[in-house]
Amino acid sequence: MKKFLLAIMLLFATNVTTMMADDVNTVWTTRKYVYHDVYVNSGKTLRITNDINFYRGVTLNLSSGSKLIVDGATLTDVDINFIGTTGTSIQILHNGAINYVDNQDFVVPLGVTLDIDYGKIN
Repeated sequence: MKKFLLAIMLLFATNVTTMMADDVNTVWTTRKYVYHDVYVNSGKTLRITNDINFYRGVTLNLSSGSKLIVDGATLTDVDINFIGTTGTSIQILHNGAINYVDNQDFVVPLGVTLDIDYGKIN
């Protein structure tokens, strides 16, 4: 019964997005609603070119050596967790925006590169 329910949930869960340890560099080009934690692993890049809404409690996790590129997109209610900092970078391009989750400060730890080229963090 559990397998059947899982299969039905996956069939209708077209907006569920999760990156796992074996993912390669990824580009998100379509609007998404993210319901599960996202992991960008060491040496990998997540480029986002369309608007993404993160549901409360969902975290975008960046490992050491990973890269997040927000290219003209808006991330809404995002909570970024730095699993590691050495070589990690966030780049905001072409009027992209990171709208951080309410009531939390956006803090860039030592070792993380933040490059905002015509973008903003709210």
